[in-house]
Formats: sequence, structure tokens, C-alpha cells
Amino acid sequence: MDKNEIYCLEIKERGTFFEEYLVCIESSSSKKTYFSLRAMKKSLITHSPTDEQLVIFELMIRTRLRHPFLINQVCAFQDYDNLYYVTDNAPVKLLNSKILPKKFSVPTSKFYIAEIFLCLRYLHRKSQNYTFLCPENIFLGPDGHIKLDYSFCNCLEYSDNGLYNNLEYLSLDYIEHKRFSHLSDFWSMGVVLYKMIFGFTPFLGSDFDDTIANIRGSAVCFPEYVSPETKSFILLLLNRDLFENRPSCQHFEDEIMNHPFFKDINWNMLENKAVLSPYFIKMPEYDLNMYPKLSTLYTSDYIVGDKDGYGNLFSTYNSVHFLIKK
Repeated sequence: MDKNEIYCLEIKERGTFFEEYLVCIESSSSKKTYFSLRAMKKSLITHSPTDEQLVIFELMIRTRLRHPFLINQVCAFQDYDNLYYVTDNAPVKLLNSKILPKKFSVPTSKFYIAEIFLCLRYLHRKSQNYTFLCPENIFLGPDGHIKLDYSFCNCLEYSDNGLYNNLEYLSLDYIEHKRFSHLSDFWSMGVVLYKMIFGFTPFLGSDFDDTIANIRGSAVCFPEYVSPETKSFILLLLNRDLFENRPSCQHFEDEIMNHPFFKDINWNMLENKAVLSPYFIKMPEYDLNMYPKLSTLYTSDYIVGDKDGYGNLFSTYNSVHFLIKK
């Protein structure tokens, strides 16, 4: 990866030790391809053992994960001072977007929730739980298909501020036992589906305690016009008894796939993106001459034989050499 081929078009997010950009990589083998790039400062990462673990374990786990409905890892590299992590570009949040409706028709909701389900099922088969599914990490790619963000930012979403801002998506499992499981994922999926169809969530209360109480015990209410299949499916996902009975992951996933709500879904075609998405996201045109290169914003180089002071801590990241040294 050549830092001179990466144009930083806009900054998407800032954290305590990182900045995330929308970038365009233009080279002889890749003409105007858009990605997300996270630049992370080594010296700030090492201030916290927790941050060190997030960065290292994310790369280790994400290297063996790849699915059409995940924001997939593209590559990871480093220079003397910084780590760089490149992933698929997912430009629009499904439920928090200015260009998409605040709620969707049942067929559109079914399409997107089925794609989310397939991604969760894939992660479960890789012995991973998604942890905290909420609007902050459900995106659409440029082709209009689901792209779930599965990065260390998921951990930030269930930090204190993340929980408070998205509390109504939290599962009963976490509230009662401070744990996440495959059932937690499907509970949150049920809340997301409810939000897609009705434009609001089923458990949001007037304050923190009221929302917690609703998650623990309030009945899920539906308008009269809702079809029996839709109502039955949502209640299947938001079934508190499941957390006591704890069906096996595969058994419950089979029950979901065979539910009448999904009777018209061809799962193989859906997973292969052979079904046309309801929306297509058009990327804006960028004049690359107007934007800085990564090598301009992050001028550090990595010289063979130099010691960066971190030993083998970041050895899983490839090194990049972009300056000509004499």
C-alpha cells in the first residue's frame, strides 16, 4: 500500500487515538475506489492497555472474517508513528440517514433484516457474537445492501455513553447478567425490525430506569394493521422466555429462517446479492486534486532497521515505506 496513492476526502469520525477518513485509492490496478481508513497514533494507543487489546485483537479476529454484509477488512499497515486500517466503504446509516425514510415498508424491512440475520448467523458460526446491534453500526454499501460495522467501535457503543444513547436496543441478557450471546443479537435484531416498520422502538421509556423496566417486563404493542406473520416473528425475537430456555444457536436460527415471515425469501440468492436492493447509494464525484494525500497528513515513514520503540506490539501490521531515503 502506497500512502501517495491514498486521497483523504473527508473525516468521518474522531476518537481518543484515531481519525477515520473516507479515502479514494487511485493506482494502476485500482481506479478511484473508495474505502474507509482509520489512522491510529501508536503513542496514544499505548496509554491504555484496553486500547492496545482492542487494536490487536480486532485485527486478529477480522482477518478471518469475510461476509457480503459485513464491512470487511481490506488491509492493515503501519509507519513509524501510526497504524492504518482500511475497510470497505459503507456511506449511509440505514436508520439514521438524511436520504432514507425514517421507516420502511414491510417488504423493505424484511429484505434488510434478512441480510442482517445472515450476517449474524455467519458470525455465530465463527464463534463470534455481534455484541451490540443498534442504528449506529448498521450501514448500507454503495450497492444498497447491508454492511454491519464489526470493529472495536462496537465496544465503544456499549460503553457508558453508547449504552445510554441506544439503551432501547439492549438485550435482556445484558441487563440481567451483563453478557452477550446469540440470543442477545437476535433480541436486538427484533428491536431493529420493529424500528424499521413503525419508526420507533418498542421499549423506549421516559428515562433510563423506565426503559430498563420496559425491556424487563413490558408487553410489545402493535397497531391493528400489522399482519399475523410480522407480529409473530417480532414476538419470536423479543421472547423473554428464550433467555431461560436457551435454545441452541443453530436450532433458533433454523426457526427464524423457516418462519412464515420469511416464506418468500430465497436465502441463497439473498446471500449472493442476487436480489435487487430497495435503494442504491450514489457516491458523489470528487476532484482528487482538491484533497490531500495520506502521505501529506501523516508524514512519518518506516525505515528498515529502525526501532519504533514498541517492540513486537504492532508486528501484525505490515510496514509501509514511501519516502526515498539517501
